[in-house]
Amino acid sequence: MLKDYKDHVADGLMMGATTDLWTDDDSKKSYIFVTLHRIDKYFQLHDRTLAVREFDGESHIAPNILANFNGIIEPFIMLDDEICTDLIVVNTDNASNNGGAGGLESEYTRISCIDHKVDTCISYMLKKRTREINGVRLPAFYKFEEEALLVFNQITNCKKAVTAAKQGGFHKNISPKLQQEIVTHWYDLCVMLNSFEGKDRMS
Repeated sequence: MLKDYKDHVADGLMMGATTDLWTDDDSKKSYIFVTLHRIDKYFQLHDRTLAVREFDGESHIAPNILANFNGIIEPFIMLDDEICTDLIVVNTDNASNNGGAGGLESEYTRISCIDHKVDTCISYMLKKRTREINGVRLPAFYKFEEEALLVFNQITNCKKAVTAAKQGGFHKNISPKLQQEIVTHWYDLCVMLNSFEGKDRMS
């Protein structure tokens, strides 16, 4: 695998990379992954996850993200002792630390995930229109106000239930497991709600 990517770099061909960070709720440890994407001379797409490892550094500041990212990707994009960062376009979510000073954008071209942008826009609209002020929830953004509040309250209660289950340590005994929404994943709200499917699980 390493030779394939080094040959790709030697030919001066561009590659894409995706990376993300997350923190495990139980262990409180942070992790990072890096995946490389390339198209070969036969126009076949190749995706390889280079590593999933514990994040080195106490905080997720931009320079730490860059250092961890480089520690994973450098062996694959090194040519004659030179790191060919100009051949890599990095795709991340829209978190501000991914574009912070001294971070990925100081060495690479970075673009934000369109799914994350869409999710951010939708989430912002829902939160803006359904948040509580002094214990009073704002009106829903469309005419079916009563039905909308039931849906939004159900979503809120599901999130609280998953959090309580994980913090209490008894989610390990639930099968299949309850899933928490990851706000940067556009589909995760459905995943979370589906994990509550069935009357016994909702009670």
